[in-house]
Amino acid sequence: MSGEGTIAVDRALALLQAFRPGDGALTLAELANRTGLNKSTILRLAVSLQRANLLVKLPVGGFRLGGQLLSLAAIFRESLHLDREVRPRLVALAAEAGESASFYLVEGNMRICVVRVEADQAVRDAAPLAQASPLTADETATGLVLRRLPGRNVGAVDGPFAPIFTSGLRIAETASMSAPILGGGSTFIGALTLSGPAFRLTADSASVLAPLLAKSAAELSTIFGWAP
Repeated sequence: MSGEGTIAVDRALALLQAFRPGDGALTLAELANRTGLNKSTILRLAVSLQRANLLVKLPVGGFRLGGQLLSLAAIFRESLHLDREVRPRLVALAAEAGESASFYLVEGNMRICVVRVEADQAVRDAAPLAQASPLTADETATGLVLRRLPGRNVGAVDGPFAPIFTSGLRIAETASMSAPILGGGSTFIGALTLSGPAFRLTADSASVLAPLLAKSAAELSTIFGWAP
């Protein structure tokens, strides 16, 4: 029985995770195609998800995510001080650096951008918020930091927040530099990243920005309990 219950939970979660950025409602056929579940199983699981307001069945057919997810997202953001303390620091960092600033967390083997502030530039690096992408073989600055692997240090910066820099790895025209975010006892929390077009965010400009990113990472880490 416990095995069956676990399977049901996994399948219900797969239904919720089938929705992607930009999706509105998904038809039963689309859910079946994305999850690999048969339609009768989806309809049975949808009943429980609807009771919890995690999924809504539309009168015209199809399903959309339910409002309870907004409540959970608000609790999540509050638990990590995202709106009150993290976002203002990213706004300041993006303004001073002139590049987009992002805060990433690791969930399993995926990286997720939970806060992002776009650069005030005509040409800038733009990426979707809250979209998960696999960390496996991610050799970008963000991926290396989140996987806690060494990379190419930039700038005359030492210590736990020394940024690393990569260019043209995931997208040929973009570059990024990233530093770790630590918590109490120097536990690893996530990554703070500056990203921009490769013609502007070069190794030389990254060296100039490295002290600013390291300082911002240290300040952000204090929110999570890190102390020198």
